[in-house]
Amino acid sequence: MAIFPDQIKISRRDGHVFHNIFPLTSDLKDSTLRIDEGKQPNAVNKSYKFFSNDNCQLNETFPFIKSESNILKGKECNKIYDKVQKYKIGYIRKDVSYNCNISTENTKFSLGDQVKLIKTWKECELIPLISMIIYKAGYKVPEEIQKYVIPLILKGKNVAVSARAGCGKSISFIISIINSIFAIKSKMGYRSVAKSPFAIIVVPTPELALQFYKIITNLTADLDISCSKVIGGIDFYSNVKEIFQGCDIVVGTMGRLYTMFLYSKLCFNLLKYLIIDELDLFVLEDNSKGLISLMNLISNNLKNLSFQVCTFMSVSSPKITAFLQNWAKNNFITIEENNEIACTEINFINNPNIIHKLYFVKGREEKPNKLLEIIKNIRTKDIVEKSISCTRIIIFTDKINWSKEIKNFICQEMPSEFCEEFNRTLSFQERTKYMKIFHMSSFEIQILVSTDILSRGISVPSFCHIINYDLPVYFKSFHHRIGRANNGMAHTLIDECDSYDCSQVPNLINLLISSNQLSLQITNKFNTMYKKVAT
Repeated sequence: MAIFPDQIKISRRDGHVFHNIFPLTSDLKDSTLRIDEGKQPNAVNKSYKFFSNDNCQLNETFPFIKSESNILKGKECNKIYDKVQKYKIGYIRKDVSYNCNISTENTKFSLGDQVKLIKTWKECELIPLISMIIYKAGYKVPEEIQKYVIPLILKGKNVAVSARAGCGKSISFIISIINSIFAIKSKMGYRSVAKSPFAIIVVPTPELALQFYKIITNLTADLDISCSKVIGGIDFYSNVKEIFQGCDIVVGTMGRLYTMFLYSKLCFNLLKYLIIDELDLFVLEDNSKGLISLMNLISNNLKNLSFQVCTFMSVSSPKITAFLQNWAKNNFITIEENNEIACTEINFINNPNIIHKLYFVKGREEKPNKLLEIIKNIRTKDIVEKSISCTRIIIFTDKINWSKEIKNFICQEMPSEFCEEFNRTLSFQERTKYMKIFHMSSFEIQILVSTDILSRGISVPSFCHIINYDLPVYFKSFHHRIGRANNGMAHTLIDECDSYDCSQVPNLINLLISSNQLSLQITNKFNTMYKKVAT
């Protein structure tokens, strides 16, 4: 196997305009501007423009790139793992569709201080009633990450946790703050204070806030603990009304939380916990100023009081470390899962339990029919091997207009199944409605065609399949997308004729190597693709 040179920087381009691929569903006549949901500007702060390159040869394609406005990207990974050089043939697994589950007992974490690990909720020194509620809710024993995190939070430590998606990070801080709040409110002589939460959970999206809200309210249904959601997309005064109904725990998005504090709709008198989920999204994607403003607003109002700061993410990065150092010096205990994979300027915590299936096409016009084939094969396998009555699929694309067109195409070809788009052009109420239907089992096949709005932190039902219709322009989004599969399967369409897809070969190889799923056949295919952009 050839050793790849430094990774080539190639901008993505659409191989075809909409009406060439979806002639029966699209009214668009020309190539359209990319609408990037991450709101990440390019070098000249303009939307990225696509050019049709139908039947273009590589040497005819490159001149167009110079005339495009290149999106400002992170520093991409420029080398293949050392394993590739050690094992020249790159052979690890013959059939990547085989399961490769790794037990949690074999997952290792690096931890600064020595902490006695727990095995049961009883050993965690939780209040007996809380332990019973957790057990009845289905959390029989602590997950591996929870064995580390919960005791530290209960001991009053600030923690910065980096671990794979779907490993139980969220439950670890939810359980901890519920236990602490219950203990405080159970003390003799306790008096409640209006508008004063004990815990604030900051999340990047309204969907994630709603998810946490539901988990917390379910666990506290029989406890004297209230929870309020403070999120954009909902009328401001509806948020205020909810706060006045009880707000021991507030879960919200950054902008709306800041506004609430600024207008004194929330107070800091009782604050004990500030939880920041998906911290990397705030720090690495130029949202750190807003987060710093919120944190400074809180700390300036709590000069004589102490509160814990706990952060959670599925990546590690020197930039995040520097952010935490500036904020709290050396007062954070860092917990990191060691199973990292290099990509861009950060390292992702990879989930080796996700099975990757790759589908190669020669041109974007082949993708729609290949997509239908994948959906039908997934459904057949669910019926034959798992006897699943409802197949759930999330299809990711990185362009809002593509999500609309793909949705229309699937509805036309599979009219008896449920399929809806999911992007920021929909109202929060519409997105909530579609997500609710998606969690139900009303159809044999239920599909959401989403931009990266669903790639962060959202829990989806078991046996949910992920299809990457496109490789994302920001490859780091790929890892968040496949994290929605938990221990399931991620299907990815790769265009051999797309110079951008070819340029992402090093990242794809690193991913497959880290999961022990790089076959000789795939290696040879990647080798051929990368030569197209490396020459």
